[in-house]
This record gives sequence, C-alpha cells and structure tokens, in this order.
Amino acid sequence: MPGANRMDITYAYALKSENHLPLDQLIVLVLNLLPSPPDTGVLAVCKLRHLEEISLQSCVRLTNKCFESLQHMTDLQSLNLRGCLQITSEGLLMISRLTKLENLDLTCCPAIQSESYPF
Repeated sequence: MPGANRMDITYAYALKSENHLPLDQLIVLVLNLLPSPPDTGVLAVCKLRHLEEISLQSCVRLTNKCFESLQHMTDLQSLNLRGCLQITSEGLLMISRLTKLENLDLTCCPAIQSESYPF
C-alpha cells in the first residue's frame, strides 16, 4: 500500500496500536462504527499526527477520553463525530486548540449543548 493517502476501515473489529501498516503518507482515515471500546483504537491512530481528516461517525461508545490524543493532531482539518452519543462539550474543549480544524460534524450528538460549543 505504498503511497496510499486515504484508508477506510469502517467497523474495524480489532484496531490496535500493534498493527503495523505503511501509513506514512496517510492523510484521511475513516473509522466509522468502531465497536467497543473505541477509545483504544482512536488512541492508536492518534500517533499519525500528520492526518488531516478523521471520521469517527457512529462510534456510539466513544468518550471524551479520545480527545486527550486528538488535541495533539495539529494538522487535523476535518473531524466527523456524527452520532457519537457519549461525547460532551467538555471533551470538545480539549480540541479547541486545533487551529487548522475547518470542519467539525456534531450532528446527532445529544450530550453536546449547542450553546456551549467552544468554537
């Protein structure tokens, strides 16, 4: 997979940091529908700090813990959190430092109050 810049591993059942794939040039990563516990999988891919786009759509067990690592992904321009039921405005505060973030999808995230968006 040399030169790949986009990877879709929707419903990846066993995403672990030990998995070694040639991801040096990856800029788009789709991780929709991660089974529980998804925070572990997100922490593994956050080592790819050059990613520009991540989709975590419908990761219903994703928690604010994932933002601890996402906040260090300084090249991130687009983040899809649609349908992530457990994330809250408190978690979003952690990623408010991402100065390149242009697109943030929070559709169907009931634990987030729109008036408390940190952006």
